[in-house]
Amino acid sequence: MDSPKYSRFTVLETTYKVIDNRHNISVYTLIPKTLPPPSSSPRPVMVKFHGGFLITGTALYPDWFPHWLIEYALRHSVVTVLPNYRLAPEARGVEIMEDMHDFWRWLKSDFQAYLDTAAPGTNVDLQRVLCTGESAGGYLSTQSALGSATDGGILLRAAIATYPALDLKSRFYTEEYSKVVLGAPTVPKTVMADHLRALDEDAKNGNRRIVTSATPPERLPLSLSMVQQGLMTKLLGDERVLFPFERVEDVDPDVVSPILIIHGQDDSAVPVEGSEKWVEKAKEKLGDDKVVLVVQPGEHGFDTNENITLETPWLKASLVPITAAWLGSK
Repeated sequence: MDSPKYSRFTVLETTYKVIDNRHNISVYTLIPKTLPPPSSSPRPVMVKFHGGFLITGTALYPDWFPHWLIEYALRHSVVTVLPNYRLAPEARGVEIMEDMHDFWRWLKSDFQAYLDTAAPGTNVDLQRVLCTGESAGGYLSTQSALGSATDGGILLRAAIATYPALDLKSRFYTEEYSKVVLGAPTVPKTVMADHLRALDEDAKNGNRRIVTSATPPERLPLSLSMVQQGLMTKLLGDERVLFPFERVEDVDPDVVSPILIIHGQDDSAVPVEGSEKWVEKAKEKLGDDKVVLVVQPGEHGFDTNENITLETPWLKASLVPITAAWLGSK
């Protein structure tokens, strides 16, 4: 994607998974153009999952890539990896989780070999991996920290989740009532109903739809409709692995990396109460020092404001322990 945000990187694209022998799922790699020479030590890795309510979004969508995160990657000369994944309602939640598992397995087994061909001299340190993501991507980042990355063969050093959707069984996501989400008007019910009907017809005809990328505003009405009608679990499923509240009960604390959660107090798309409740429960299971919640004034996506930088006091302080856990230094 042609965006000034990526002008200081070499951008690569490849496939990490093929669905039904016909649909490639892309993964992008951002390599700083100022990367140290090949003779230097292998570079740490940052993985970023994109948001979009698990219905829309695409890995390189620049509006959802905060300036501070770009600067974070450049400051530490890291290789950033951005996978796409199957989107609902064409995919169920367990299929999205399968994609995440397969991505981590690809990163562990195939990423360095891919770089040897696509970017000779670029070496990565898969013992120093940070996972991050916003909104639905924050959900996937948290899920990765709770063992999904380990299942794929990667032991994360740290994770950052910005305004993650964690309380998927809350009334906000499972019941229909008047909700003002990001100031958007109520989406007619027919938008989602017609879409689901078309998917059913395609399935009956043996034409299963697969969607792994959508550049907003594409499919945003579907995302809003899911929230407004309380269809989260209906569309994703009710398997235990999908829900961070249940997942944290089952996890081995020793495999969970430090997690920093950042949330806006005024978030109308992913209420901050979900993060507050989850962090309280996670601290009971994992310990007070394993999970940190930072709440700041602002709406969903507040940290994409250019005024928020690595020198913003609250962010600078929050990143110190995460950076130390990830890189072994400040």
